[in-house]
Amino acid sequence: MKTEQEEFMNREEIDTFGEGVTNEMVKRIGKAKVNYALQESNIEHLFGERIKRLRVSCEMSQEELAYRSGLHRNYISDVERGRRNVSLKALEKFANGLGVGIRDFF
Repeated sequence: MKTEQEEFMNREEIDTFGEGVTNEMVKRIGKAKVNYALQESNIEHLFGERIKRLRVSCEMSQEELAYRSGLHRNYISDVERGRRNVSLKALEKFANGLGVGIRDFF
């Protein structure tokens, strides 16, 4: 029988790593590796969310950002949904189109 503290720790681990990660996975491969795997798989998604937040805060449509940055609207949509890996050149184009510095992405 698990103690109340063990139950709390188990819930805390799941909350920390996300719903798709089980306690068994954490125990088997370790917290550091789970964190790295989650960061690796979500970096495109996190970056896309940041682009979208910046775009929306500038009250700009994807089409307008495409025009200002020289990128295709479909590419911008894919980036915002985390489906594209952005190059440094595209990063610079996003920054110019949004009127922000590259450091504002991070």
